[in-house]
Amino acid sequence: MGWCDPCAADPLNIHELRDLGAVWVKSAKSNPSEDVFVTRLHIQYDRDEFPNDLMFRVTDDNSNFQGRYIMNQPFEGELTCEAGQAYLARKRDEIRADALALRELTNWRQSDIDQLISESVPARFR
Repeated sequence: MGWCDPCAADPLNIHELRDLGAVWVKSAKSNPSEDVFVTRLHIQYDRDEFPNDLMFRVTDDNSNFQGRYIMNQPFEGELTCEAGQAYLARKRDEIRADALALRELTNWRQSDIDQLISESVPARFR
């Protein structure tokens, strides 16, 4: 809970930490950053809740908000060595596993998922 860049707000004070359940933080003189960790948004969902589990809405709260999304894309360069071929095989397996998980979570039709993959995933990874 020490200051970090690019955090959007100051670290939590002792009262805020205790409100979150960090009852072992006894005073402002202790250093909560050594033994307190606050995690950000974590999402869990199932087949019935997947399409609508995370929804943002406009509020009157004007305080800072920071959101980050990490999207990994497969390597697009030439892969001619043995390690490159192994990478391609792993990526194909990952994409198949992701497609299966998407189907299980959403109950979407396989043909719709296949269409999305054909539109967004380079052929060598399918």
